[in-house]
Amino acid sequence: MDPFVEVLPPEIQAKLGTVGLGEEVLIQVSSDLMETRHFGEQWVVVTDRRIVVIPLAGENGAVEVPIDDVREIRVEELVGAGQMEVERKQGATVYIPYSQSLAGKFAEVAEGIKQLSKGETLTLPTNIDQSRCPKCDRLLPEKNGICAVCFKKWQTFSRILKYMMTYRSRLILMVLLAGVIAVLELLPPKITQYIIDNVLTPRTRYDLLFKLVLALFVVRLSMWATGIAMRWLSQWLGHRSIQDVRAELYRQFQFLPLRFYNSRKVGALISRMTNDSDRLEMFMVGAIPFVFSNGLLFLGILVFLFATNWQLTLLILLPVPPIVIGGCKIWNRMTRQWTRWSGKWSRLNGHLNESITGIRVVKAFNQEDREGDKFDEHNEAVREVSVQGERNWFVFFTITNFMMSFGAFFVWYFGGKQIQPFEWRHP
Repeated sequence: MDPFVEVLPPEIQAKLGTVGLGEEVLIQVSSDLMETRHFGEQWVVVTDRRIVVIPLAGENGAVEVPIDDVREIRVEELVGAGQMEVERKQGATVYIPYSQSLAGKFAEVAEGIKQLSKGETLTLPTNIDQSRCPKCDRLLPEKNGICAVCFKKWQTFSRILKYMMTYRSRLILMVLLAGVIAVLELLPPKITQYIIDNVLTPRTRYDLLFKLVLALFVVRLSMWATGIAMRWLSQWLGHRSIQDVRAELYRQFQFLPLRFYNSRKVGALISRMTNDSDRLEMFMVGAIPFVFSNGLLFLGILVFLFATNWQLTLLILLPVPPIVIGGCKIWNRMTRQWTRWSGKWSRLNGHLNESITGIRVVKAFNQEDREGDKFDEHNEAVREVSVQGERNWFVFFTITNFMMSFGAFFVWYFGGKQIQPFEWRHP
């Protein structure tokens, strides 16, 4: 889809029909400010013969400027906004204001109109810098960035897993080890239960005590050995996968066109190569094995509890629904926090790289204090977003742990009422 030929709303199409255009439409884009500098929508339609500016509000109000009548076209930066000025050979200059988020688009539109006014062939880029998400219209963390709300999380997760699937045999072995650990984790409580119920409480069959304790020791030893093996394997698999990610990312940097680097700061790209890859490394090395092994353990515990006493199990699970609902809400909030954190770090690294690279220019114009103040601003922004994110995460986990403890309270109370009264007998 051509980014400079946007879909016209029905109201604009009706007004455009009254203008009587019969030429080929080359550009049609919208602005988010009216001529009065108030928020409102108006459209700029450019053909090979004329420029038409049409406001969405009102009955018509269209302004036409023939291409041959264009003396000069320029864009001017304002405070928090900008405007495209079409100076005519005869008549008043036409002003088309827009917000700062559309500055890149209208800079290209002005260049295209300048080409047409000189009789040159119209050449526009196929992509323009985006500062807002095209789906939800939210501000992006950086130009042409990824919207934290609209991106497909499972699709991104599957792309990450593809790097681990390269080492399929080791991944399968890690899954098997996780299953073994989950089974071994379930055995000590069962052995302990048997020791208490069948050996210590009735004070009989002390001949089984040594065997049961030995079995408990063997299970613990097996858990220790299997945990070491899985940890070693997950470290190898995670670091090897992130090595492939870094290598592919670096090669992508090498083959990208120069215009990609013209619109981005070197420090921001370095931040992507270091900070973002470090975060991905933590996820692949620690989070994926942890979530998978504990997920299997959770399923095993759930089956064990339902087989033992399904009524008490349902009481234990009572706090789960509010925790899940709260987790979904806090997760979206934390996603925005982490996105802001990544953007702040990117800006800090970008400023640091530019400042050190151009240190001779800084010293030549005695701008050390000014650059230091800028760095302090970026550094304070990183600190603020980091503290806010950690506080939200800590509060959520504190509340979650407190709510999960209610399951134990329910078990002690309702489970205690299920115990039949009995008399203690001395041997």
